[in-house]
Amino acid sequence: MHRTEGSADHRWWRNPLFLLLLFCAIALIIAIAITIKQTSNHQPDAPSANNMYSRDKTALIVSSNHYKKPDYNEVYRHTNSIEELNRYLKTLDPYSKYLSSEEATFIKKRNRKKRVGIGLDLLVGEKKILGVPKQDSPAYRAGMTLPAYIHSIDDNKIVYNDFNSYAFLTELNPGAVVRVKLENSQNPQKSSYAIEVASYINEPILYSADNGTLFIQITKFSGGENSRLKKILESSTKSDKLVFDLRHCPGGDLYAMVDMLSFLLEEDLEVVSLEKADGQNELSLKTLPDRIISDIPLYVLVSEFTSSTAELFAWALKTHYSEVRVLGEPTQGKCLAQDMIQLNDGSTLKLTTHNVRNAAHQSCQGKPLVPDKLIRGIAQSGTEGIIDNL
Repeated sequence: MHRTEGSADHRWWRNPLFLLLLFCAIALIIAIAITIKQTSNHQPDAPSANNMYSRDKTALIVSSNHYKKPDYNEVYRHTNSIEELNRYLKTLDPYSKYLSSEEATFIKKRNRKKRVGIGLDLLVGEKKILGVPKQDSPAYRAGMTLPAYIHSIDDNKIVYNDFNSYAFLTELNPGAVVRVKLENSQNPQKSSYAIEVASYINEPILYSADNGTLFIQITKFSGGENSRLKKILESSTKSDKLVFDLRHCPGGDLYAMVDMLSFLLEEDLEVVSLEKADGQNELSLKTLPDRIISDIPLYVLVSEFTSSTAELFAWALKTHYSEVRVLGEPTQGKCLAQDMIQLNDGSTLKLTTHNVRNAAHQSCQGKPLVPDKLIRGIAQSGTEGIIDNL
């Protein structure tokens, strides 16, 4: 009897209720372990390995806004680091990019109308950087009046795809003297310039009039400059020739470009349309009833640095203006539209949001505008010689 009771005490683990509770406990422990692992691998709003941005938010922004609508999970898979993210974005298109807060701040400073610096716009082409002196800027006053390829600034080699090699240009103090060395200078005796840092005005539109020719240089299309261009054209309606210099214009605001075309073309002409990757037309932009200039010879100067909105401006005139000639070198062939989306930490996602069709209803991405007359080296030329040969 006692032995039987003792045997029963040692077999308590065979109780069905106990086995059920034990099974539930083990299942709960496994579920908690799986949840912890998944959370560590894919935690909402968790910073990436470089602790600079939220992987979830970044992937969501890219998948929602990029014109190709990439799969969220595929984007997220490439957000382990900024370097990996940028490599992935480059597979979507050549222009989308994650910009650090320092890069985004640099761009904002360079877009200001009032700047402090040496007075050079830096344009990337053929793996080199062209320095374009702004009129009445420190570089211009130091004698650098023509665009030239930059070798180094203060002995710092300027590398076209290395932001750190030129980031310091927005942090220069007034009064400091900076030495700019040119690469393959057309004038061997003047291959470097000592430039004193100072404040200057960055005018997106400059103009001059000489012997009946109105010469208008546009380095950026900006909505704030529409009224200025309108006044320039209204005061020069008796000009015999009109020249638009877009050689050093990387683009700008699409809507500003359409407004400016309205001063030159008939109303209600479609000059650009935006679409998604599936070909769905989302927006067509047409000229307004604001025409000022008509029926005078018009020339457009372009180069490999003429890009984006500037190319669309030239395409529209070539398509709709009867008395136009395009001179220079083939343009960049960039017909994708980008938006800048700022993140909480100050960094920015530069994303291609639309494919663009030009005024001829053509998709022009990767298809440069070929000028009517080829002029080699036009990007580094002065305006005087160009005007003489119109």
